[in-house]
Amino acid sequence: MVRDTIQDLTPGAPAEILTEALRHGSESGHESGETALAAGGLAAVLAGTSAMGQVERGANRIYGVERDRPFHRKYLTALALALTAGMLALLSLVVLMGGAAIKDALDLGASFDSVWRIARWPLGVALAVASVALLFEVAPRRRQPEASWLAFGAGAAVVLWLVFMAILALYMDATDSFGATYGPLAGIIGLLLWTFLTSIALFLGLALAAQLEAVRAGVPAPRLTLQTDGARAETSRL
Repeated sequence: MVRDTIQDLTPGAPAEILTEALRHGSESGHESGETALAAGGLAAVLAGTSAMGQVERGANRIYGVERDRPFHRKYLTALALALTAGMLALLSLVVLMGGAAIKDALDLGASFDSVWRIARWPLGVALAVASVALLFEVAPRRRQPEASWLAFGAGAAVVLWLVFMAILALYMDATDSFGATYGPLAGIIGLLLWTFLTSIALFLGLALAAQLEAVRAGVPAPRLTLQTDGARAETSRL
């Protein structure tokens, strides 16, 4: 059951890696499987925290903030983002890519299947937009506008992400050279490409949100927004 679900969630070469790891884990015994699960969960949290820390650094540079938060605040914030925005992103992936697996697992009848076949798409996109908007709101070391305003950039990031994923999937399905070139590393290379394209979509969406805020503030670039806000604060104090 778990193996079939993983196969539906991550089709292709990545699924083969995960199912092979699952097979070895099941053969090595229940106790070692629990240890591997705990270690894998801890590694995922640490990797997510590190990734969110790098997102803060990139977001700060886009907005013209030259210094990140102090070390402890930076990575505590990154941990909170990994557990909130990261979880929303994971749920979005599960809903969008694992719709058939979820439907089969719940098995609530034909009427639910018909509704779920359509509803999972807006639900998955809404979860992704909420995840990215929360990331845009919290990650930069500055006072951000309302999340509803940042949702424009978040929506653009999600649309770009879906387009990039569709292109990547078409490329992998349409050519046999990918697997022939990378051999057993094809799954890892595919995951690295997926991560790279996801980061491009994320930062392009953030750049759009920053530019929209700059236009609203009447300045030509996001870096000048901080100067404008500072001048307004100084004027209000006078």
